[in-house]
Amino acid sequence: MNRKILAKRVPDSQYARTFGIGKLAVRVGTKMAKDAILELARGKRPDASSLFLSKGNFEEITSTLATMRGAIMKLGQIASMEGGDLLPSDLSHVLSRLRAQGHAMPPQQLRRILNQNWGDGWLNEFRQFDVRPFAAASIGQVHKAVSKEGQKLAIKVQFPNIKESIHSDLRNLKIIAKSSGLLPGALDIDHYLEICKAQLLLETDYVREADFLHRFHALASSTNGIQTPVCFAKFSTNSILAMSLEEGVDLDCLDQFSKVDKDRIALLMVDWAIREVFEFKLVQTDPNFANYRYDVKSANIKLLDFGACIEPSPNVIRIYSELAASFLANDKASLIETLAKYDLMPTEMPITAHNLVEKVLNIALKEFHASDTFSFSDSKVFDYINAKNVGEMSTIVPTDLIPADLLFMQRKFLGLMFLLRRLGASIPLKSMLRKQIN
Repeated sequence: MNRKILAKRVPDSQYARTFGIGKLAVRVGTKMAKDAILELARGKRPDASSLFLSKGNFEEITSTLATMRGAIMKLGQIASMEGGDLLPSDLSHVLSRLRAQGHAMPPQQLRRILNQNWGDGWLNEFRQFDVRPFAAASIGQVHKAVSKEGQKLAIKVQFPNIKESIHSDLRNLKIIAKSSGLLPGALDIDHYLEICKAQLLLETDYVREADFLHRFHALASSTNGIQTPVCFAKFSTNSILAMSLEEGVDLDCLDQFSKVDKDRIALLMVDWAIREVFEFKLVQTDPNFANYRYDVKSANIKLLDFGACIEPSPNVIRIYSELAASFLANDKASLIETLAKYDLMPTEMPITAHNLVEKVLNIALKEFHASDTFSFSDSKVFDYINAKNVGEMSTIVPTDLIPADLLFMQRKFLGLMFLLRRLGASIPLKSMLRKQIN
């Protein structure tokens, strides 16, 4: 990470976090009221969403929420999608800014956490420990270190009391989200907040993440082109995860890759994603591709983050298997039947939604079977993946019936699709799927 990461103390008590959100609500509400009066004086009808995201409020909101970290930032990461247009533009603007604006703990707060986990003499275990993190996200921050044996390490340190703050953070966030007027009216915010909560609880468990790191390392060790870090149990605890430092370029830094590298990245990512579902039955669901790196010298993709890993249920794997089989058979009727059977689409829907589904499936099947390779850059399917259509479908799809693991996986695969589009990828998707679907 090349940008400078600002250091701001993480609120480490429920009171401090609630107080921070409360102060934000008061400041934003006061400014909205003043701006509304000015709008009325000009003979204009105030618009809640525009007032909420005035320049002054925008800076206030993003700065405060970035300082809070935890559930606040995680919901932004879950709801937003790099390269996608799935939310209203104003809301996407807030969330994309929030994704990129996480702060780090100041050294004093960091040192207290390290002392609690490693004891007062921990510095003797290292030749070097950089107190300035090179990465900071919603749950923690990452530091470079060199052990006394000379091993280069990446030390992930969890922010204090993140797990304990999840419930109150989401309750406060729900109030802000509903009062802002930015959310689509049909969006089931309660359902998505529950999913956000479940995701956060998984990601705050560093012991669980270390286990998934071990498992993925074993799988990657027998796969050409894929690498993972090595976990160092000696330095790992419930709130610290130590692993080998892996060099490379973030996958979303596309301008640094040649066409040959982009093609290889696309093939490796799709092959690995397919194997995760059908072969490993173990899926890393985070669509943030800054958590992946590409080593141009070795031509290997390095998987770095395992907090969002899941073991999908047999039912969810069955859904993907049946949908893939229908695609391979060029059978639209079977696709619709499968979507309805698993409550992913109602059997009866408004004519506009029905026509949208028909049109998208016709285009997808035509493009999929037009040649041996599928071009993500030329695909017209992406023209229909936007906030308007997603909002329309959300009014008729029973989101509370969709399994959480399926939603986690779809978030990752949709992110992968947009990455492939940005890479300009054309890959033999049909033959790659056929290898896994009998």
